Amino acid sequence: LIAARTRAAGALAVASLALVLPVGAPAAPPTTRGSGWTTWGNSPVRQSRASSSALNVRNGRKLKLAWSRPLGGVGAAQPLYLTKIEIRGQRRDIYLAASESGRVTAFDARTGAVLWRSELGSLTTGCQQMPQGVFGVTGTPVYDPAGGFVYVAVTDKLWSLDVHTGAPRAGWPVAL
Repeated sequence: LIAARTRAAGALAVASLALVLPVGAPAAPPTTRGSGWTTWGNSPVRQSRASSSALNVRNGRKLKLAWSRPLGGVGAAQPLYLTKIEIRGQRRDIYLAASESGRVTAFDARTGAVLWRSELGSLTTGCQQMPQGVFGVTGTPVYDPAGGFVYVAVTDKLWSLDVHTGAPRAGWPVAL
């Protein structure tokens, strides 16, 4: 009887909350066209849909490895693909990759050249469920195209890095 009352009270609370929330609550903002793949899943709703692709059945057979670079540790986070980022006076498309060692690296998408690298730290946990017992960047960073910063959670801190240089933003990291 107590369990039934608890379930009924929970259902009533959810229904009351639904009545209080505005019907026209704002939807998640659309992805900015031309910014690339700025967050895990390519949008706030994380559907993992590419915004555009030149890949098709005919040219798919011609795919081959263009380049490969070490990340400085195990990569558990999805890399970001950012377009038209100005680095050292040139607009480039970049891949931003992070590793459990706490390293974040910007690579030129065309050549694989390292454009900048930031070492943000990690913890040795001894837990063998973590890659090599190290905990650093596990979650995918997020890029804010309006501000030009990349946000990265590392251990117990949140970093804000300048997407053009990899330098930490003034006043960051902040404790989580």
